[in-house]
Amino acid sequence: MKTPNENGVVGQDNPVKKLSKRATDFIALLNEFTGNFFLYYLAGVGLPVLVMLLVFLVNLNAELMLLFAGGINYFQEFPRGRASTKETEQQILAPLVDVILAERDKMTFSPTLRGWGYVLEGLGICTKGDFDDVQARITRARKNGMLPLEITAEDTTRSASAASMVSEDLRTLIRLYLESVPSEYSTTTIEMFSGIHLELVVEKLDLVGLLEPVTSRYCIPVSCLRGWTDMHSRAALLKRCASYDLPTVVLMFGDHDVGGLSITDSFKSNLNEVFLASRLARMPNLHLVRVGLNAADIERLGLLWIDGLETSSGKDLGSPMHKNHFDCNVQAYIREHGKRKCEANALLRNPKAAEQILIESVRRYVSDQALADFEEQRQIDRRIANRAVTRALAAIGEIV
Repeated sequence: MKTPNENGVVGQDNPVKKLSKRATDFIALLNEFTGNFFLYYLAGVGLPVLVMLLVFLVNLNAELMLLFAGGINYFQEFPRGRASTKETEQQILAPLVDVILAERDKMTFSPTLRGWGYVLEGLGICTKGDFDDVQARITRARKNGMLPLEITAEDTTRSASAASMVSEDLRTLIRLYLESVPSEYSTTTIEMFSGIHLELVVEKLDLVGLLEPVTSRYCIPVSCLRGWTDMHSRAALLKRCASYDLPTVVLMFGDHDVGGLSITDSFKSNLNEVFLASRLARMPNLHLVRVGLNAADIERLGLLWIDGLETSSGKDLGSPMHKNHFDCNVQAYIREHGKRKCEANALLRNPKAAEQILIESVRRYVSDQALADFEEQRQIDRRIANRAVTRALAAIGEIV
């Protein structure tokens, strides 16, 4: 029976120990035939050459880096043919599954499938170019039961429409509806106390759930760019802002990389593009403000800077070989921040910090007193609604 190795994986020999033993035996054998000539040569000339060769190979192959560093290989290849068994699959997936389950225990919501790639990238386990492999392995682990289905957020756009079914009885339906009235009934909006309308635009879908405690309390509508937003979302934002007839501040929250900063700078022109299509008489009074993720936040919170400017294509903007490397915005970014980046999804491991970044920005426009007055009026509205619901529920028995 095979016992777990030092990485806790059953049946896997430690590749570093195997390599070290083979190398030691090989050098001893050469010394036996050459005296100590080989040892002297290795120390004086051969060792620097070997080091340079290893550095080249390490940069060329991430698996070799893991081999020589003694780290856990989270992306071991799956065997084919007869060697491909359920037990082998589970053994290979186990290290990655353990990390994902441990990280999920620290979160209040499930990231998207791609969001897990950003979480793992923040831990230094993968790069953006590995995301397809990460998603495939997570899907594989969900299918074989190693990970629960709900480890990733459900894609509501793929939900089926409602099927026909037998409903609750009439009295129960009326009671359920009435009980929802207090949370729906409102005679005021937070804008009536703050004098300003706020919108939040996020670059990643994971940020919607991550920042929900703040956006829910301050009643801030949230739009997700997911790269570049579609025309319907942009027109809906404009119409929403116009309906308040107040100054609007659009808070932008995205990655700290070349693309993320570019999206922030370009979003106003994206809104201008759909003004005519939105059928508005005049453009709302909009002011765009980037609230995160900023370099100061990254340093203050000790978030992980990721070396390189790798994009979703797997190519690095920091390399002179990239076709866009010498673009003005890329060069400006490199001069100010270096060839590194930080994904906003890094905050998935520190939800309170993400909330605090947004709260600090919101408080510039909505005072604590305005929030308190709004919440007090909401409580008054709910008490009124609750009394009305109580009377209505008492009368149900007479009506139904």
